[in-house]
Amino acid sequence: MKKKEFMSFLKKELIEEKQEIDDIDYNIGLLKERLLEKKPTKFGIENIVSSFLGAILIGMTFALKGGILRTAKVLDLPHVVGIILFTNFIIFSEIYFISFNRIKKQLNEKTIIFFLKRYFSIGIVSLFVSLSLTFLLGLNIQTESTLEVFKVIIILWMASSIGSGIPGLIEKYWFSYLENLQFLLNSLFYPHKINYNP
Repeated sequence: MKKKEFMSFLKKELIEEKQEIDDIDYNIGLLKERLLEKKPTKFGIENIVSSFLGAILIGMTFALKGGILRTAKVLDLPHVVGIILFTNFIIFSEIYFISFNRIKKQLNEKTIIFFLKRYFSIGIVSLFVSLSLTFLLGLNIQTESTLEVFKVIIILWMASSIGSGIPGLIEKYWFSYLENLQFLLNSLFYPHKINYNP
């Protein structure tokens, strides 16, 4: 009788251990999916609004500095072209490091649309902010020519494009880090109580 009880106890323990091993295997799969096979987040109006606020924050800082008018006066054509090229490089870099490196590296129609949609939203938002700040703060009145107004807008566009990418970088690196750390700790210490929705 004792042998049968012991065998049934062992069988019950083995079933429980197998269930725990299956849970651990499932959690490892979820961790792999969340940490290694990241997918880009959906791009919506909240991303555009956060880009707008970041662009205003950094653009306003540059616009209120008195040095922007002096800088605009001394810029010549090669510098203006350099700033435009550098601004586009900043925007492309932000898109790559925030979203694009999370998708498969294959060039197709969806990838191009994905990239262009983000490029135009960040570029247009930051350009709109630079135009708005130039005219709302009266920087256009303080310049001597239309060319200087254009130079001020270009300088602010560069600053605003940096600012428009900051919310996405913070969201990707900081909040993603905290979220993944929380998920990892919960899966280690409370494997039956974690939320399995990645």
